Amino acid sequence: MPDDVEIRLLRHYVAVAEELHFSRAAQRLYVAQQALSRDVRKLEDRVGRRLLERTTRKVALTPEGRLLLTRAREILALYDATMLDLRGRPRSLTVDVVGAGLTPALVLAAARAHAPGVEFFARFHSGTEAAPPLLADGRLDVTFGRSPEPPGSGMLSSGTLGSEALGSGTPGLGASGLGAAGLGAAGLGASGLGAPGVRAPGLGASGRVRWRPVRHERIAVLLPERHPLARLPMIPLESLRGASPCIRAGDHATPGWEHAVLQLLAPFGVDAALAHPHVRGGDELAQHLRDRDAPILTLTTQPDIPGAVLRPLVDPVAMFPWTMIWRADDDHPGLQALHQAVDELAAAHDWLGVPDGAWFPGPEAGPARQKA
Repeated sequence: MPDDVEIRLLRHYVAVAEELHFSRAAQRLYVAQQALSRDVRKLEDRVGRRLLERTTRKVALTPEGRLLLTRAREILALYDATMLDLRGRPRSLTVDVVGAGLTPALVLAAARAHAPGVEFFARFHSGTEAAPPLLADGRLDVTFGRSPEPPGSGMLSSGTLGSEALGSGTPGLGASGLGAAGLGAAGLGASGLGAPGVRAPGLGASGRVRWRPVRHERIAVLLPERHPLARLPMIPLESLRGASPCIRAGDHATPGWEHAVLQLLAPFGVDAALAHPHVRGGDELAQHLRDRDAPILTLTTQPDIPGAVLRPLVDPVAMFPWTMIWRADDDHPGLQALHQAVDELAAAHDWLGVPDGAWFPGPEAGPARQKA
């Protein structure tokens, strides 16, 4: 029927009416401000009344808007309660946290506290590079890793992101990546890749996938406790020259990580140890450290390893950009809990801060420096 109103329109209207600010409402809903404005106009067309008075300085409710806000809240509460009664417990949410104890695992732990009624399943070791087919067929709902494209960068054109962003021309790394090629092959769509202008503040979108920045995490060095460098409180990057640091050991060591760290080491003439498979799990990492007696590049969230010390890397202060990626059509309550967890952790611990002189891998370096 032409007068039918979609639940989405009411939900979006309530957010704007409560915030009285389109940008804040868009961030609250994790949607694009342009799409939110379009939905409010569509709702006004459906009801045949102006609901909001908009100026360049403020948003205010009309008398009809105040009436609809009251009724819309009641409708949404009844709808949500009805859906819960019909569906029972929400379906579980599968989240790739890459490795135990790492930043994504911290986000998941906080999300579980926010949504105790949601069943989350943690998956390990996929990362964004292996995610497209898993996201496409529903075996995975959320993943963490490097961004498919830095939001707002406009650096890459449609259809080239997989090879140019994560791997092309990098020794020891293939062209796999969560980019246009990978997304298209997985049926997730690649339209809009590389288009300048993000659809919402801090939010990226490509076809049927969305992403947001989560954390800029410092890169660190894991050392045998008797290693000569272990005496230093911080490890200058140049001191790793000739030490053959390992970059493939640890649960954090995904192809995106490897691509980033190779960018970091090359200008300093530091040759990484690449002639071995990836090392997974704490026990194997400890064994690898004993066998090699060499530094391992890792992250500050690296869980403790017996017989090892963790030191921050300096000169430069190198950062690894974590991103959360999910299907654009997913409105699972667990996803909202993950967003809430990211918001709170980032605010409490300055996760998205950019230290002076910080180093970021390309192509994320551009947007990070603009933020700084």
